Amino acid sequence: MKKRVVMIALCVLTVLALAIGLTGCKASKQTAKLLEGTDDRNPVTVVDYAQAINGYNVNSIDGTGVLSVSKVNSGLVTYGLYATKSQTFVSGNTPYIKVADGIYYGSVAGTDGKTTYNYYGSKAELIASVKTPARYNGETGELLFDDGKVYALDADGNGVTYSVNADYQPLTHRGAFLELEDYDIAFGSAGGAYLYVYDKEGGLIRIVDVAAMAEAEVGMDDFTMWSVKNYLYIQYAYRVHQESNKYDFIDASSGVESRYRLVTKRYDVKKDKVKGMNFDYLVDRVQAISTEYATLEVQKIGSKKYLGAQVFLQTFNEKLKVYVDLQELLPGAQFLAVDGSYVLVGNGAETKVYGDKKELSNFIENSYISYVGNGLFASDNGVYFNEKKEVVFRLTSEMTNARVSDNGILYYRKTEEVTQPDTSVVRETYLYARNLRTGAESKEKFAAVNGGYYLSVTASGGYKLTDGTSDTVIFSDVNLSSTAMVAETSGDVTVLTVTGADGAEMHYIVSRG
Repeated sequence: MKKRVVMIALCVLTVLALAIGLTGCKASKQTAKLLEGTDDRNPVTVVDYAQAINGYNVNSIDGTGVLSVSKVNSGLVTYGLYATKSQTFVSGNTPYIKVADGIYYGSVAGTDGKTTYNYYGSKAELIASVKTPARYNGETGELLFDDGKVYALDADGNGVTYSVNADYQPLTHRGAFLELEDYDIAFGSAGGAYLYVYDKEGGLIRIVDVAAMAEAEVGMDDFTMWSVKNYLYIQYAYRVHQESNKYDFIDASSGVESRYRLVTKRYDVKKDKVKGMNFDYLVDRVQAISTEYATLEVQKIGSKKYLGAQVFLQTFNEKLKVYVDLQELLPGAQFLAVDGSYVLVGNGAETKVYGDKKELSNFIENSYISYVGNGLFASDNGVYFNEKKEVVFRLTSEMTNARVSDNGILYYRKTEEVTQPDTSVVRETYLYARNLRTGAESKEKFAAVNGGYYLSVTASGGYKLTDGTSDTVIFSDVNLSSTAMVAETSGDVTVLTVTGADGAEMHYIVSRG
């Protein structure tokens, strides 16, 4: 049996280049159920001109949005930390050493020969000045000082300092979060596999041993975990002797029949209780999770306990019953995409789009359709449609670096022949911005592109920088000495670096979330 990859999905997929198809009125009502418990977020884009670090080189950006910077002036090096969330800056003449995301320290030698260690948090704030280095617990994300104070980060990356006399509970654990209705779950593996259960305020409720939760009688080298509502599920399989009568399925995929026991447990997080579940599916991969259902890639255990060869997509509720039968709606369904307004379903040969409890489109001739926002869809060959399947625009081979923003603005680069006043012909490259809904279009002279960020020249001769994902103008009519542009991203934060007219580096922070 092939080894399965453990995947803990944090929220319903919003990458909508996926598909699964449904038919009839009943199907429309079923697709409406798929919208329940999904995350219909509209990310807000915030732009910060980090003037405090003009002229500095950005050395790194961490997961909390803290930049480590430095610059050289007359042979002297100045170091700094810039916190993008609070827009605060601290600098000094010694390097700032990263302990973990959102935790740094700098050491300063005193006249008495002793070193002072200054610790800074995710807001570039001084949290402690000590003579003895603090101890960092990477498993819990805690920074421990000799005087009993503890520094930790909450789920939003904001630092909190506790004194030894406080009723301390760590607010976070270093690891991926699994979001339930009323709880957040983090996973740790140092010295074993553990679940850290937090309430929505970030308070630690309990630490759970995964093997104990699963009531494992054998080692779990490979297991799968998912959640629905306030329940966690864990499944693992292990091979038994060929002659054993205690088995749950037979895998004959290798040409040799092998017998396996299949264990599926449900952990009630609220009651702190574990229950064995009957589940006739082997979960190959967790594709997505909402609070109402899980979308799993599974193999069915069928006649005479033989494991089905086909891996297909199915949705399940908290009782591990089929939530919406994707295979009944479309045999061979392989993909599902939900964004809070639309459901895209398909099997690789066709794609259907549902919204407002009714079928909007059936893209039979297109096997790969993605939702690009604002009620617009795209095929993999650059054709854009509305909900009525009407073609609103087609990219051609000379249109490159295309991207559609959240509000339906298509950005692309195109080189054209332009006749000059003296009748000579030159080739110019333009950045086009086209509203796919209205057809309105504008163009400016193209300067540079990096990922989804476009640099163009305005009518006044200055430069404009646009975020093609959110259709946000980061700056306009700014004089630059170079069209070079660097984009560094960590999490929801991107640092864009350009060179100003004076030759000094300028930094713009783009935050989405």
